[in-house]
Amino acid sequence: MARETGVATQMGNFGRSSEGHRQTAEWIWDGAIGPVREVHAWGGAGGFATGKGRPEGTPDAPAGLNWDLWLGPAERRPYHPAYAPFNWRGWWAFGGGGMPDLAPHHLDPAFNALKLDSPLTVEATAATPVDKEVCSTGVLATYRFGPRGNMGPVTVYWYDGGLYPPRPDVLPDEVVLDSQGGGILIGDKGILIHETYGDNARLFPVSAAEAGAAVPKTIERITDRHEMNWVKAIKGEAKASSPIEYAAQLTETMLLGIVALRTGQGRKILYDGEQMRVTNIAEANQYLTREYRAGWAV
Repeated sequence: MARETGVATQMGNFGRSSEGHRQTAEWIWDGAIGPVREVHAWGGAGGFATGKGRPEGTPDAPAGLNWDLWLGPAERRPYHPAYAPFNWRGWWAFGGGGMPDLAPHHLDPAFNALKLDSPLTVEATAATPVDKEVCSTGVLATYRFGPRGNMGPVTVYWYDGGLYPPRPDVLPDEVVLDSQGGGILIGDKGILIHETYGDNARLFPVSAAEAGAAVPKTIERITDRHEMNWVKAIKGEAKASSPIEYAAQLTETMLLGIVALRTGQGRKILYDGEQMRVTNIAEANQYLTREYRAGWAV
């Protein structure tokens, strides 16, 4: 629809407009760390909701809040401050927990630099049993991608809720993993590590850093804030850095980790990206959509 109408779209993954995001792509495409076989990314947030089941009580919605409008396509349920305005992220009815909230930020640099598309398989586990209402935290998801162009297969790992990836041997002891989140791309010649949203991208060991220093800047930089980049795109003065054509694929891929988790811990889903279907476990496809409430059908 965006293509048909020519409307300017922009996802709020604002790290995509950053220097680190572009530098990561240039380093990977130039081969500074060689072919990348693994990616590890993590996010510190999660636990937007705790316990099991729906919250108790049915308090009145605050004045000025149109609860029916806020619910949108979701099944109708009573208002509760446990849902709105922020912690909707912690409920399956409205969000998906820390992974879909943060992975589109912290895995974005690798997703772009490695030209990822749809994973072939996804599996996920969590620190606690999966509840019917409250989103899981402490999630470890594993994605396996096939070859893309001149890039070989790669496995991507996601960690949240206090989980961190193992430290690569070449990472100096004094480098502390950002508690807010970040990513590590592991190549045949070294590693690339970045902090939250792709910031402070660095290469290790020294040989990789030296190779990276020689890589020219070939990707146009965005000197405005991510929001202003969108404003300029709307006015026809710039190209949006994260249009829906890119952002939809990124989001779809991250959400597949939640589909795998809700399908069952210890199970692996096989995904057909072209058909947008899980092919090996039929019941997993129920998590690819929802029952749209009357008046909100797409």
